Amino acid sequence: MLISPKYKELNEKLHKENKEYGTSGKRYASYIFDLSKKLDSKDVLDYGCGKSTLALNLPFQIKQYDPAIEKYANEPEAADIVVCTDVMEHIEP
Repeated sequence: MLISPKYKELNEKLHKENKEYGTSGKRYASYIFDLSKKLDSKDVLDYGCGKSTLALNLPFQIKQYDPAIEKYANEPEAADIVVCTDVMEHIEP
């Protein structure tokens, strides 16, 4: 289990009620783009993708995982580059 049912429910509610919750990924798009070029890989996983703002601001498709967003709640896939921004404070002990 990657997230408890109670905490998942809380995060789902925050995503639905707060349009800004889960939107910080876009701030890192240029950095991730540069890193992907440097590493010669477009195999990126946004772990805690929220509302997909990183994916929407990159010129290629990436993998996404977020347990509080139904369409991204499947088990996260391995990737060459794993992006985890504004997420660690939400990880349960």
